[in-house]
Amino acid sequence: MLHAAKNRWVKLSAQALVVLALIGGLFYVTSFQKTVALSVDGQERTVSMFGSTVADALTAANVTVGAEDQVSPALDAPIAAGQTINVLTEKGVEVSIDGSSRVVNTTGLTVEDLIKQLGIESGSKISLDENTPLTSLNSTLTITTADALADAAAEKAAAEKAEADKKAAAKEAAARKAATAQAAAAAKKAEAAKVAEAARQAAAAKEAGAKEAGAKEAAAKEAAAKEAAAKAATQTATAKKAATQTAAAKETQAASSSSKTATAPTNVSGAWAALAQCESGGNWATNTGNGYYGGLQFSLSSWRAVGGTQYAAYPHQASASQQIAAAEKLRASGGWGHWPACSSKLGLR
Repeated sequence: MLHAAKNRWVKLSAQALVVLALIGGLFYVTSFQKTVALSVDGQERTVSMFGSTVADALTAANVTVGAEDQVSPALDAPIAAGQTINVLTEKGVEVSIDGSSRVVNTTGLTVEDLIKQLGIESGSKISLDENTPLTSLNSTLTITTADALADAAAEKAAAEKAEADKKAAAKEAAARKAATAQAAAAAKKAEAAKVAEAARQAAAAKEAGAKEAGAKEAAAKEAAAKEAAAKAATQTATAKKAATQTAAAKETQAASSSSKTATAPTNVSGAWAALAQCESGGNWATNTGNGYYGGLQFSLSSWRAVGGTQYAAYPHQASASQQIAAAEKLRASGGWGHWPACSSKLGLR
């Protein structure tokens, strides 16, 4: 009986100790456990812990920080329930600034934080929105500074100006070339017109000379025919007329021969003298009224054409040497053909 009572007391004592231990543990948990807020790179969560410092809270949250990570409050600072711990981890961000690439370590949260860290001036061009979280980057952040943008704009303006100047110079050169070509074409056209006019004048002069030669030849033939008819008539009249008329004719012929001999020059070359003898009987002052004048039987138009009027208004009024000077000019444009009958007769052509 006593032994059974003793065993029951021992059993009750053990149970009591277990209950006390549970109560004590519960008291310990409720007395020392605390809940804090933890923000890692802007991502917040709640952490339950038993420790007393920030480091204990991070250990409870299984968060390991590096030497360059920023922790606030400090790792050894005490922590109270409900307090917030902020952790900014260091991140390596690949950045290209004005074409130069490098990795920048930062604890910033957004592109804006990194831009401020780098001291990028306002007006620069950023490839991503400033509110983009750095943790979401999967490509290089490209930055073109305001100075680089200004330089690029200046280079573009200079290139555009150079291109515009080049086009303007090419346009001006083309205009000068066109003007030169136009002037050359005009000069060529004028020269061609000049040559054509000279050829026309030469052809006209030749035609006029040919017409004059033809007219002179026809006149010579007509004069020869008239002379032959007159000679025949004279011979017939002479046969019928008395001796006195024959004597009178001889006297007239002698007077005429004397006049011709007096007017004939002594310094005329053989060809011109022979031609004058054939054309006018050697009388340099003759004016028969048939439209031809002087020793070489000029027409008034031919006399004027070769400048004979500088000597006299009519050919027969000029000296033999002056008539020959004019005839030399006429011969230069058409040869001896201006005196077709006599020149052929004398063998001059």
